[in-house]
Formats: sequence, structure tokens, C-alpha cells
Amino acid sequence: MNVQLLWKRKEAASPPEEAVPSVSTRREMLKDLAVLPVLGLAGWGASRSRALYGFDSLSGATVQLNRVALGELKGELPKGKLGNHELTRLIMGGNLIANNAHARDLSYVNSLFKAYNTEKKVFETLILCEQAGINSIAVGDGIALNSKILNKYKSLTGSKIKVIHYLYINENIENNCEKLKKTIDLGSEIIIVQGVGADLLVQNNRLEVIEEMLNRIRSNGFEAGLGAHAIDTLVTCEENGIIPDFYFKTMHHDNYWSAHPRENRTKFEFLGHTKLSSLTKDHNQWYENVFDTYPDRTVEFINRAQVPVIGFKVLAAGAIQPQDGFKYAFENGADFICVGMFDFQLVNDVNICIETLQNLQNRKRAWFA
Repeated sequence: MNVQLLWKRKEAASPPEEAVPSVSTRREMLKDLAVLPVLGLAGWGASRSRALYGFDSLSGATVQLNRVALGELKGELPKGKLGNHELTRLIMGGNLIANNAHARDLSYVNSLFKAYNTEKKVFETLILCEQAGINSIAVGDGIALNSKILNKYKSLTGSKIKVIHYLYINENIENNCEKLKKTIDLGSEIIIVQGVGADLLVQNNRLEVIEEMLNRIRSNGFEAGLGAHAIDTLVTCEENGIIPDFYFKTMHHDNYWSAHPRENRTKFEFLGHTKLSSLTKDHNQWYENVFDTYPDRTVEFINRAQVPVIGFKVLAAGAIQPQDGFKYAFENGADFICVGMFDFQLVNDVNICIETLQNLQNRKRAWFA
């Protein structure tokens, strides 16, 4: 089955560096964004939105943003180029928006996320994200709520936030191609072969599937990334000549209490443990607590990689402070970091990222984006 090239979408040219507005100018340009969802519902946008999406939880409400926090921004986020795309070096992660938490043994956390991140709150978070200067978000194809709310947000506000979509694939090429088509139709700008799927394929020695899907993504005009939780996934692909346009790799140290001992870790321990019911109660074994199983090997690989790298899970799902996790990732070779953030964390994380990049001293790898 062939994926048709008429899915291919044209990319707008990135603005030249000198055309990027100042922080104050950008705030003025974006300040009305906060009320656009409400205004849209007050006029012709109301009937259109209701026809498309049904009842809208923003009707009659005023989106409230933390203007005080926005006033504390310490500058503009640095950017890098990924193909034809100019992305902020801090990318918004989509897990928290989709109420998907790696909460270890805290069973109430996903329910808490759902209670807090209502549709209105997600909209507020996305608006604040853009006003704080973040211009891209990574979301998963397997999380329907993620794409539905994001598309609704973009429709109502006219947002130009860039969507990086990670595509879960398996050994069925035809099924993968159907999912790729749906992913493109969702309005993606950059597509990643998702880490769990890639890990499984490498574990099962089905490298040809990964190579095929990377080529299919490229043939439709998209940058093709390769995701992984296990560093062996990337090493094995590299050894077999499978090089993506960029890597999307878990990247964090393991100097925190809940990390289980290195000697008890296995290559693909993240696999087979996607349901809490299957997790061990042994504190010396994996329990949704380590996402970069062998940090030293990850750093070694990234520092020889010749394509851009996006580091994700850089805070080990909340176990590491941003000042620590951001510095570790950038010093050890990440060109971008993808971080899940609540609205009340956004401005602080943007400032930490700016300060980290301004004061980076021990990075050895050249910037590849």
C-alpha cells in the first residue's frame, strides 16, 4: 500500500533572525490571543465551532492568564532549525495535556490531572505557552484527546504553533501507513517514529519496518525522527545504516532516590510494563521510575550523532528539578528539550531554559540545529 504524496503539505518559510520581534513587541502581538476563543464564540465562530465540536466549555467564560508571570519573562527563547522549521529549544510536551502521567505508585495522579486540566485549562495553558515564547508542541497519535483539543484550539484561535507528532508503529506496514495518513491529516508538521513502537521493533529484529516508515514519512515531505526509550534501539539502527533526520531520545541522569539500581536494569525494561498492574512492587526493579536506563551510553551516543537531537523525559517525569535536568540535557548534547508543563510552571521553565543556555559551559557537542 502506497501513501499518496498528495498528503504533502507546504511549509511556510521561516522568518529571518532579524525579523523576530522583541519580547515586548511579541507580547503586544499576542496579547489579544487570550480572548480570541471567547470572541470567536460570541460571533460567527460560535455556530461554526459548535457545529464542528459540539458544546464548548469556554462559552461565557473569560480565559484568565497569569499576566504577572508573563511580566517576569527574562527574554526570548533561543531557536534552532530542524529541516525547514525554526523551533524554540524548549518544546511543549503533550502528556500532561492528555492527562497521561508517569506517577510511579501514586495512583491518584492521573485523576488529579483530569480534574485540573479541563478543556478550558488546556486552552489557557496553550495560550500561555505561546505568549511565553514556545512555538512548538509534541503530541502522540495514540492519544485522541490530545489531537482533538489541539486542533480545536488552533481552529478557534488561529494559532500557528508547530505540531510534532509521534507515530506509534508496529510490524503491520499497511496499518502503519493508515496511521501515517491520519497523522498527516491531523495537521502535523514533523513526524517521529514513536519510541515504544521502535523499541519493540528492534527487540523483535524488525528493523526494516522502522526504515520503511522513516522513508515513507520523508517521501511525504516531512522531517522523519526516530524515538526511543532504550539506547540500544538507536545504536542498533545506526549499526544497520538506519539514520533518521533527527533523534527523539529520553535523556536524564539517574541521581534521584526513586531510580532503581543500575545493576538491576535491562535493555528494554520499559516494554511490557505499560500497565501498572504488571509492575513489580520491588523497589530494586523498574516501576515507571527510570526512562533513560543507561544515561552514560545515551550521552556517548548523542555526542557522536550527526543529526539534531531532541531530549525528552529530561526531568524523569518530575523527579529532577528543571535547573538540573535542563542543564544536564543541553550540556550532554541535546539540541532541543521536550518538557511537559502545567500552566503555573511555564514561565519559570522558559526563564530557566533561557538562563541555562546563556550560561552553558561544559557542552562538547556542536549544535546540529
